[in-house]
Amino acid sequence: MASSLHGLGFDSLSLAVFRAKTSANVFNSIMLRNKDLQQKQKDIYKACRHNYVVAIKSLGDAKTAWNEKKYSLATKSIEVAQHIPISCEKALVEAPNFQAKRANEMSDIIFDIPLVVAKEMENNGHKTEDE
Repeated sequence: MASSLHGLGFDSLSLAVFRAKTSANVFNSIMLRNKDLQQKQKDIYKACRHNYVVAIKSLGDAKTAWNEKKYSLATKSIEVAQHIPISCEKALVEAPNFQAKRANEMSDIIFDIPLVVAKEMENNGHKTEDE
């Protein structure tokens, strides 16, 4: 069971990294396509794009920790990424865009999956001796 959970967690982290990259690209695309955006909207999309770049790094760190079976560390890195869609959702209230909202919602859902698996691995004693 642990090995299948380990594989599921790693695969879900890979999917989360892909989703974070996709979301960052969506925000970038919105800014490039819509030259008439107000500065406030540009700033919001730029901030969300930057936040997703941070999420990509954080999820990459989680994958590294996962490979080392450091599930607690992986959980912490995933939690950092998980806050990104939440903060962008609040910001997007002032810069509504269907594509941005959809990309952000998908990231929110997909980031939850590896977090659930990581917590399961932690709670069931699948920890390394240095944790």
